[in-house]
Amino acid sequence: HGINAEYGEFSFRKYIYRSKKLSGLTRQMVDMVETRGELANQLCQDIDLDLANSRRIMRTANILSTGRLSEEKWKVIEEKVLSREDEDCPICIGSLFNKRRPTTVLSCSHLYHRTCIEMFETLTTETTPTCPVCRQIMLKNLSFLHKNDMKLKF
Repeated sequence: HGINAEYGEFSFRKYIYRSKKLSGLTRQMVDMVETRGELANQLCQDIDLDLANSRRIMRTANILSTGRLSEEKWKVIEEKVLSREDEDCPICIGSLFNKRRPTTVLSCSHLYHRTCIEMFETLTTETTPTCPVCRQIMLKNLSFLHKNDMKLKF
């Protein structure tokens, strides 16, 4: 009786109609917010990915703009390689100390057979050269074992 008596039959129908309409609009608004919320999350994820790629590109540009590392930096890297005492190539698992297979040390201090790292570079889909083990941007020192052959006695 309360609403019916207060508004009359016609007013009551308008009230019900408006309630249903408002309820439908509320559901539509909630759905829209949820949908756009997903879009906002995707946008934020895309921005994060773009920022990460931009940072990687800038690091690469900084490294590649100099074209190479200084002799002092290569000496530090070579000392790290020697202290680690790696014996096998991480790509082919073959011995690194086969005289017929020249080696290459990367700026991240990982050591590979020259042919293995060249093949990896050829087959990778990455646009920036990265180490297969640690994924750091890499520069190569092709003459490492030739200079340090006498130091490597395991």
